Amino acid sequence: MLNNAQEFQNLGPKGIDISGSEDLKRIHQFKFKVPTAKGVLVSYNLDFHQYQYDIYVGKFYPTLYSKEDFKYGLILNHGVRFANMVISTVLKVFQWMSKKYPESSFGFIGEPKYSLKVKKKKSYTVYTENKEEIESTKRYNWYLKVCNFVINPDDYELFVSSRNSSILLINKTAIKTENYEEFVLNVEGMMRRNYPDFV
Repeated sequence: MLNNAQEFQNLGPKGIDISGSEDLKRIHQFKFKVPTAKGVLVSYNLDFHQYQYDIYVGKFYPTLYSKEDFKYGLILNHGVRFANMVISTVLKVFQWMSKKYPESSFGFIGEPKYSLKVKKKKSYTVYTENKEEIESTKRYNWYLKVCNFVINPDDYELFVSSRNSSILLINKTAIKTENYEEFVLNVEGMMRRNYPDFV
């Protein structure tokens, strides 16, 4: 799967004002480019939001739409091969992060797919919007495929909810056995505070 992964650039952690956030500590940013079938390079951002309990939640989006509210759900229609290269690169960065922060756990929220079609007319522009339901989203299924491919069950316990398209990878090796259940409950509570749809 990693054969399709593209090179990525580590932009480092971005300091943020955490005065209004109980849990979010910083954002680790990456950037990569993926070629379309026509050879056009499309730039992507991949952010890992670092929360307390060493939880990193990964999110990716086309750089061009970085200011848009719907950016995390936007999927560009450049074909299956293009999509596979994007997901493979996300996997490559995830593996890099898991090695750099070996005691961390990870989460992925499969935002509902957001489609925006633009049609240029002579004197006006027509925008058609479409958003899928939150249950078992396309992006969630991508993430789940990646997790099943790369996750060692001896290292991570996989919590999934297709109803809310959420995935949580709890690092087993970093938690003392006697504190594991309490840790999981604390992490799930933290995720619900920051992602209301998380179960």
